[in-house]
Amino acid sequence: TKEYTFERAGQDPTGLTESFSANKVFTQQYSINYENLFAGAHRILILGLYENIAYDGDHFLGKRGGFLSNSIEQLGAGSISTSFADGGASEMGRVSWIGRLNYAYKDKYLLETILRADASAKFPSSKRWGYFPSVSVGWVISQEEFMSKLSLIDNLKIRASYGESGNDAVGDFQYLSGYAFDGQYILGDNTYPGLYVTGLANPVLTWEKMKIYNGGVDFSFWNRMFHGSIDVFYRLRDGIPGRRVV
Repeated sequence: TKEYTFERAGQDPTGLTESFSANKVFTQQYSINYENLFAGAHRILILGLYENIAYDGDHFLGKRGGFLSNSIEQLGAGSISTSFADGGASEMGRVSWIGRLNYAYKDKYLLETILRADASAKFPSSKRWGYFPSVSVGWVISQEEFMSKLSLIDNLKIRASYGESGNDAVGDFQYLSGYAFDGQYILGDNTYPGLYVTGLANPVLTWEKMKIYNGGVDFSFWNRMFHGSIDVFYRLRDGIPGRRVV
């Protein structure tokens, strides 16, 4: 009869999906340095640094099915009844203040102190800032007069240090409770977006801290024919957050 009836199976084999994502990381860093040598023996270096990092992300997705053919690869050529759209956004940020002081007496006795203050948007405002100090000392033994007769030694230095650092490797906004979308559900003749509870909020969530104790020796002999470093350290992590139960 040369008459045709258009039919499809339950799952439409002809569809089109388009998605767009944009992620931005904006970093600002400003520093100031001061260095001077006093009386030919006291060397001082001071550093001040500020850093700000902002993270932003956006995502959009749209799709349609019910295309009569795949000749027109545009969403508008699909069936309105199969339209679907989805999207989301994310943001996070960090701020850091860092101060460092280096002091050397005749380049033999060395001292370095650092204090950094870090803030992360992953924590509530009352727990957002973490303060992490560190200090290191060194003694260049090869610069001493009593070592001048030992021509085989080019460099010999012993050093020790203690430092702290922070880690914010947790999910965003876990200090808040709320709901998240989860699929679509049909109730009667209507379709509704599903919701689930994101879990118990942790209002005291804050920085995980890492403490490192270090001791070492740097050496060089026979015009650097034999040289190297030996280090021992002890690392202690504290305040590791447990896995949240949903």
